[in-house]
Amino acid sequence: MRSLVATVTLFLLVVTVGPVWAQEGHENGHEHRHEVAFFAGATYEADQEKNFATLGGEYEFKIHPRLGIGAGLEYVADIDAALLVFPFTFHLGGGFMIVAAPGLEIEPRHESDSHGVRSSSENETGGDETDFLARLGAQYKVGIGGRYAIVPHIAIDFVDRGDRMSRAWVYGAKFAIGF
Repeated sequence: MRSLVATVTLFLLVVTVGPVWAQEGHENGHEHRHEVAFFAGATYEADQEKNFATLGGEYEFKIHPRLGIGAGLEYVADIDAALLVFPFTFHLGGGFMIVAAPGLEIEPRHESDSHGVRSSSENETGGDETDFLARLGAQYKVGIGGRYAIVPHIAIDFVDRGDRMSRAWVYGAKFAIGF
């Protein structure tokens, strides 16, 4: 619950302070309103103390020079989880961005065997587990030739597992194309 309050507070702060910031010129005199990005990185699951390869894609639409909204989908290998996020990206200037995103983590139900190892299996309820998450992150855009960019990215996900709150760090880089 505290992570949700912190995310909402950050969102309100940036949205209300944003118009006060001076407008900066855009690179090459042109700002792309649409951006598609491909993500490659890792997710560190604090509960399991392990890193997992993570791949994903994201779309952003800039509704204001300082604010973009979008949708993203990530796949976390080995734990076979998919994340669906809806980021609000606050462009602070100079390539720096802050990201706040609600989302869902979807993974197959798991059971532990006699050794405590998680394994995917069918059970009476079947289906997947879906948990709410709140993401807070930072990224820095490095332009490479007009419409292309490399974007190093780090974020922390607060995942509500019902009986407990877990944390996961997501880090890596995006290859972005603006249009």
